[in-house]
Amino acid sequence: MKHSIALTFVVTALGAAPVLGAEIRAEKLNRAQLVAATTAKISVKDAIAAAERLSNGGRAVEATYNLQGRPPSATATYELRVFLNDGMWEGQIAADSGQMIGAGKTIPKAKFDEEDTEEFNLFQRASTTISQAVEVAEQHAQGKAIAVGLEEAGGGVVWNAVVAAGETTRTISVDPLTGRVKADKRSR
Repeated sequence: MKHSIALTFVVTALGAAPVLGAEIRAEKLNRAQLVAATTAKISVKDAIAAAERLSNGGRAVEATYNLQGRPPSATATYELRVFLNDGMWEGQIAADSGQMIGAGKTIPKAKFDEEDTEEFNLFQRASTTISQAVEVAEQHAQGKAIAVGLEEAGGGVVWNAVVAAGETTRTISVDPLTGRVKADKRSR
């Protein structure tokens, strides 16, 4: 899939564009960044619920915590992708309030590229929701999810959730059809 989980902490000017589509880089987070991600007022599950509510019935396919700017004025957000009946919405939600930042971007289904179309079709068959995958991953790793997304893996598709527990992060792969953990990879 073109859009893999992007767990990045961007040090740029405020108002920079969202970072989507990068590889998981959880192993590079320092302790302060992990603490910021796991103690954000709004959790990944809260951000998913807000995005689905604000999109009037859309279903989230990706949620990633991002930190933009330099401390102490850094801004924490969640980058989200939500599939709608007729397209996809990409946008940001503030990690301190759950409020949408800007209008986001809506892409009509007719403008999907081949990878977005494939992901949309795979997503439609998933019986385990992104929120359920987060719950399974958090229980399995006994931590707090800081990123989750639908990804291609080994010829199939999984929900990959990055879960922080103390000073470690783990990528938990959850089967979208059964809701069971398929893999558990310690990132750091």
